[in-house]
Amino acid sequence: MPSWDLIILLFFAANVVYGLILRRDSLVILIVSTYISYVATIAGGGIIFALLSRFLPKIAASESFVEAVTFFVLIILLNLWGEYVADAFSFGRGGTALLLTALYGVLSAGLIITCLVSFLPQDIQSNLISTSDLLRLLLKFELLWFLVPVLAMIVVGFLGERGRK
Repeated sequence: MPSWDLIILLFFAANVVYGLILRRDSLVILIVSTYISYVATIAGGGIIFALLSRFLPKIAASESFVEAVTFFVLIILLNLWGEYVADAFSFGRGGTALLLTALYGVLSAGLIITCLVSFLPQDIQSNLISTSDLLRLLLKFELLWFLVPVLAMIVVGFLGERGRK
């Protein structure tokens, strides 16, 4: 049976070969999709586990396993259809481009604010929330700010890919 060291080395080698074959852009996309998938899995992995447990109770999988699978599935989806890096600036023209730009602007602002507030000590968060109705509203939907950008990039990327075929 191979050791973990060998498996890890093979994984590194596979990534290097992947980059050599498909160019540096592919590795950049992989890195970005990994960060996005990590955040989305932290935000939504427990929900996916709860839904699977509720609707498919005969599947005996741990929450950690469901989160790992979710993480890898998101990486794959974002690499296949994630609408960022090269595609991020090729929306086309007209209303669709403007709408997508506005959507991504709103999503990024909500995500950034949510992330920034999460770094603050609890007492400062409570103080800010008590003085800002908008912040309270933003944080009420905190989970959406983490998940919707990932879903939007996948959907827009997938639809853009289908439209180019």
